[in-house]
Amino acid sequence: MKNFPNSRYAADARQRMTFLRNNLSRYEVHVADYYMRRGGYVAAINRAKYLIEHYPQTPANADALAILATAYRTLGETALAADAERVLKLNFPDHPADRWSAGN
Repeated sequence: MKNFPNSRYAADARQRMTFLRNNLSRYEVHVADYYMRRGGYVAAINRAKYLIEHYPQTPANADALAILATAYRTLGETALAADAERVLKLNFPDHPADRWSAGN
């Protein structure tokens, strides 16, 4: 895309890169969800942070923020949990964040 932005394949390449980026971000949520279910809250936090930092503006960011909020709350980090919840509610007001409650 950089070398040949006017190519007839540029639009398709852009769509494929977006698809791959979204898949990679969903994979990070999948792994973070696994850690949440196993009680590895610090590992889940690290995966969610990685997703937010390396795959911004992907649909999986909402799930990553929900995982962050739940994991921080479970670890007793109420200020960090409140920050994650605030960002989640501002950017994704209809997200079902209770999916990652500590009991699930």
